Amino acid sequence: MLFNKYDPVAIHPLKYLLAFLIFTEVLFFVGPIDYKIANPPLMIFYFVILNFALYFGYVRGMKKFSVSTCNINLTSIKILLVLGLILQIEYLLRKWASHGLSLSTETLMMSLADPGAAYKGNAEVSVNVITGIILTPFRWAAIPIGIFAWSRLNKTFKGIVLLTVFIAAVTWLGIGTRKGLMDLILMMYFLVIAAYPKLLREATKRRLLKFFALMIIFVFVLFFLFSNISRSGKSDIEALKDLTKRDYKPFYTENFSPVALAGMGEVTGYLCHGYDALSISMSEIGVITPTIGGSSMATWLYFDRFLGYNPMPDTYMAILEKEYQIDMFMNWHSIYLWLANDFTFFGVPFIIFLIGYFFGGVWMDCLSRKNVFAYPVCALMVIMVFYFFANNQVLSFSFEIFVFSLIIYAISRVKRNYVQ
Repeated sequence: MLFNKYDPVAIHPLKYLLAFLIFTEVLFFVGPIDYKIANPPLMIFYFVILNFALYFGYVRGMKKFSVSTCNINLTSIKILLVLGLILQIEYLLRKWASHGLSLSTETLMMSLADPGAAYKGNAEVSVNVITGIILTPFRWAAIPIGIFAWSRLNKTFKGIVLLTVFIAAVTWLGIGTRKGLMDLILMMYFLVIAAYPKLLREATKRRLLKFFALMIIFVFVLFFLFSNISRSGKSDIEALKDLTKRDYKPFYTENFSPVALAGMGEVTGYLCHGYDALSISMSEIGVITPTIGGSSMATWLYFDRFLGYNPMPDTYMAILEKEYQIDMFMNWHSIYLWLANDFTFFGVPFIIFLIGYFFGGVWMDCLSRKNVFAYPVCALMVIMVFYFFANNQVLSFSFEIFVFSLIIYAISRVKRNYVQ
């Protein structure tokens, strides 16, 4: 079945991801934390431009969408799924070892009870070049391709897909990390809808999907707050007192209990402090000389290693750390500020438009279900757009995976008929 730009399923990722981004932007202005925004009208104007750039880029991408056909035979898919499971197990062992954790049920229970202790653990772990770098894109692709091929798989290989998902979740739960869990949730939600749009079309299934989605969000927020308290290393009461020491607006301190205030403050701080760095940069630093390769941590590394040029000292992150004590590695800065290093604030909306354009086309390709390689790329695009509020997530931390997946997808679109 072909989809067009008027189909509600076609606009689904944009609808919810853009709504989430707008929520974080509004929270920056009206939330409980007083960020003392230097130039609110400028920030509002810039957010509006960025949101419209994403919207029109996505819609334009749908309009220009053309179906690409590139499938692989079932045997190849099964081999990939087994390889993905093996690599996911290796990844779990490596991530847990990097936090000084051994693989056991007791370790997992300890991590669930005290995620802060698991998160802070640290140990030296060597990375195997083959499994830890070269084959990483195959680990990433296993779940998206498993979702794509689900209806063609027998019970054994469906079990392998589910086991891979479970191990991926346990990987992040074991080390007390929230972001990896959110990545998995986002990937599963949107790709399952892409593969089975009837979940949105049939009223009963749609209600059930919304119920489970809301329940997962609720549980995730509780885990987020609990892990924040755990990371403080203090008792619940002591941690609660610390969490209410933020610079809150009088309205919130006068009308909300300390518990509610602490919860809202933690969520607001996590979602909005990247915009604080953006606001300071726009209002007080202004436009700096563009860098080359300064838009992600990965490009910092590669430009420095292979070209002998390190763009980092000339970025907004370096200026903010030096003059405003905003740590370049510990603090969010939003993707907009990262991109501004290379393209300036004037060029960022055009890059956001292009991201939206590509995202819209890839999503439509997923809905057509004729190109298996669209699914891993779409999962990365979902994560990239979701984390606009935080940083250049995918290009900083999944650079090699993204480049490899993009190259394979580009080849698949040129070579329309692959192995059927």
